[in-house]
Amino acid sequence: MIVDLVRASVPPGAVLKVDVDRDHMVEQVGLTLASMPWVERTGVRFLFWSFELGSALFTGTRFTRMSSERQQSWLVRLAESQTSVIRLAARLLLTVVKPAHFAHKKVQEQVQYPSDRLNDVAPSNRLSVPRERVFDGLEKDTEVRCQVAVIGSGAGGGVIAAELAERGIDVVIIEAGRWFEHEELGRDPSDVLRKVYEDGGTTLAWGRPSIPIPLGKSVGGSTTINSGTCFRTPGPVLDRWAKNGLHIDRGHLDACYSKVEERINVQPVPDELLGGSSRVVARGAEAMGLKHGPLPRNIRGCKQSGVCAFGCPRNAKQSTNITYVPWALEAGARLYAGVRATELLRSGGRAAGVHGRDQNGRRLTV
Repeated sequence: MIVDLVRASVPPGAVLKVDVDRDHMVEQVGLTLASMPWVERTGVRFLFWSFELGSALFTGTRFTRMSSERQQSWLVRLAESQTSVIRLAARLLLTVVKPAHFAHKKVQEQVQYPSDRLNDVAPSNRLSVPRERVFDGLEKDTEVRCQVAVIGSGAGGGVIAAELAERGIDVVIIEAGRWFEHEELGRDPSDVLRKVYEDGGTTLAWGRPSIPIPLGKSVGGSTTINSGTCFRTPGPVLDRWAKNGLHIDRGHLDACYSKVEERINVQPVPDELLGGSSRVVARGAEAMGLKHGPLPRNIRGCKQSGVCAFGCPRNAKQSTNITYVPWALEAGARLYAGVRATELLRSGGRAAGVHGRDQNGRRLTV
């Protein structure tokens, strides 16, 4: 069924002529399922069976016994269904199988995957990290003391850790994921989904409609695997927060934004880095009289590799793993990677510490 799903969703055509490699697909999807927590893994397996048997219920024919044309038509019907649950289920299955297909080298060659750009030498954008302050997992149960413990090393944790450490405050960063070097990123989408995404990229915000939430599990958090787009919180959103009692000094907030944007080099994407899809959007916006422009992104030395969602292979995206976390370490912070925070410790009604565990069950007490 996995192979039939891929053939129906990515049929061979003028550009992509290679057929699906059955052994490759089974192996890659198996590895993806193995990387998921058992609840998500069981749910995905249930979706596979529901997809197969549901087609028989509504069309009289199981999906794997349909002709190629009927398979494509049925898959499109489900993926574009007006019922959000059906649409979400179909797209979730495609999220599992498509990256495995595009990870095949012959497929990458035919769709002109930019492997030449991925093999460039990475620019030296990152500071030399003081490794004596980086702890990958724990050798034994460990207890440390600090002034501030920061849980997570992404857009929130990475920034606050550096800001505090640079003011002379003793900071410990606790991060569930490990540190991935640029050589491990961008090149193999399936591998990155399994290792760098939380729960293999299957995290969902349930609702109408349910929305996939791509969460990073690495030093750098979700900044490692996001697109690099950097928006300020819109005014209407701040207005809505204010109505609910959250009053923010907007002048101070703007100053904070400006400081962060300067440090991570936020800028509109230069014309030479805009691809064909950007030009299509621009033409459409102009035809409809809509305001448009390039997105602001945190980039330095970008070579248009186009694999931001799988980690930048050149350290060009200024994610916190090559900016704020090294800055925090340079200023004296300590990083415990591969340790998931599990419990807040309280004393006198206030937070007084954190418990965490690594994958081997060893405990960190901060």
